[in-house]
Amino acid sequence: MGLLTLLLVMMLYVMHQVFEVTVNKKGETIMDIMRKVSKDKMIFGGYALQIIRDMLGRVSEIYHLDFMKIRSDEKNEVFYYADDWSAWSIKAIKYPKFNYSDDNPTSVVYNKGYITRKVYPVPVYGAAILSCETEKNINEFHLNSLHNGFMGNLIINFNNGQPTDEVKEEIEMNINEKFSGFQNAGRVLISYNDDETNKTTIERLDSDDFDEKYSALSDRTREQIFCAFRANPNLFGINSDSTGFNEQEFNSSFKLYNRTMIKPMQKKRFVIHLTKSLV
Repeated sequence: MGLLTLLLVMMLYVMHQVFEVTVNKKGETIMDIMRKVSKDKMIFGGYALQIIRDMLGRVSEIYHLDFMKIRSDEKNEVFYYADDWSAWSIKAIKYPKFNYSDDNPTSVVYNKGYITRKVYPVPVYGAAILSCETEKNINEFHLNSLHNGFMGNLIINFNNGQPTDEVKEEIEMNINEKFSGFQNAGRVLISYNDDETNKTTIERLDSDDFDEKYSALSDRTREQIFCAFRANPNLFGINSDSTGFNEQEFNSSFKLYNRTMIKPMQKKRFVIHLTKSLV
């Protein structure tokens, strides 16, 4: 065994031992923390760690903080953590920024990368956030149409004057109760009228080819999302408009995706803060 090979084996052994070190009372290892950090880095573009010191000022525990629940001041010097920022009464915990030379019993390591919106990071798919939101809303539109029995393209006219608001609410509630929902799709609407003059009429709205428009919009937003991730849809089992996708094209697409997307993410050394904190 050559000296270089021996040194490499020893280094891998030491790294393995370091990654298996327990870093908090939950029994989590550095590798466990790194998995959570990697997920936050991919979703939000940044991550946060809670650092706890012992009575002697040494780093004793490290916890991952859900980046979605973290807020920061303008200078990224003070951080706030709350389980629900939409609550009427927010109970946020205040943390100072981690500094190796200070003696704060608990502090936060905050990483926002190089691409930021001043205070907060921008994820790798930042250019496609609106496309992701559009794709989500398209799916919700179709889901709501299904739950509403595809009745959104009908107008029911009661031609007998304007009732009071209470009566309007009661009529709307009764109709929604009887005809809304995917299980009631295609049922017949029955109307009882005093005479033909004040009969209830139903008008069908012109759909304007909504299905085709939504399909075209969905294709466009999906294309923008894959473009933001520098990915070929065929790699994920989504057929494109091309005539085929052979093994050579697959390998070339994978190598390109690996070089432009995966490896740059792998080179981001999330473990640096962790190993420094354990010194």
